[in-house]
Amino acid sequence: MIGALVPIVLLPRFSSFVGAGTYTTEPIPVEGFDKGQLMFWRGPLVGGAPSNPFRTYFEESHDASAWSEAATTPSQPVTTANTLEGYAVHFKKRWFRIRVVLAANASGVVGISLWMVGELEQRVD
Repeated sequence: MIGALVPIVLLPRFSSFVGAGTYTTEPIPVEGFDKGQLMFWRGPLVGGAPSNPFRTYFEESHDASAWSEAATTPSQPVTTANTLEGYAVHFKKRWFRIRVVLAANASGVVGISLWMVGELEQRVD
């Protein structure tokens, strides 16, 4: 039996991140959901380090303090820019978030625009 589908916006259109660093969404309680289907758009990368300039992780946690990678298809981290791709996420823990890591080039330049929307499927007993 399939549970009700609940729409979600994790990164509103168009979220832009500029500068080297780690950016995370607020933790979302997902204990009432079995899985999610997410569409993730990434715009062109501006600048960026020669190696690993852009990475995105789908993370989950029991306590919203210690985080680990969630089970996704396709696998992660997401490293490709300028594309739209669907992701299936299977929740095993209580909290969920998105983490974006940007590494700048020698001039300190890096930036990208993103959005992520989808739906979560409620657990059915």
